[in-house]
Amino acid sequence: MTADRITRRTFLKTTSAAVLAAAASSGRSAEAAGGAIRLGGPIFARHDSPESWIAALQTVGYRAAYCPLSPTADDATVSAYAAAAKRADITIAEVGAWSNP
Repeated sequence: MTADRITRRTFLKTTSAAVLAAAASSGRSAEAAGGAIRLGGPIFARHDSPESWIAALQTVGYRAAYCPLSPTADDATVSAYAAAAKRADITIAEVGAWSNP
């Protein structure tokens, strides 16, 4: 019966190897899927066009951004900013939709 028993040392070696293998493979799969986290935040540079907004974002190294437009912006302006963000591979991550009733 003692031959069927696993020692603590063997158990720890086996489980440690399994955990390390799982951890190592999970990081690679996220990179392969393009799952990198984009950095973004507020920018305080003035901008008056989609191009100057993109330039300000790229200056600070952001690949995600707040929506720079007010809710009253016309559809053409919204489309221009969305197209500029898409061309520059920038994700518009947040829009002003806060409500505190």
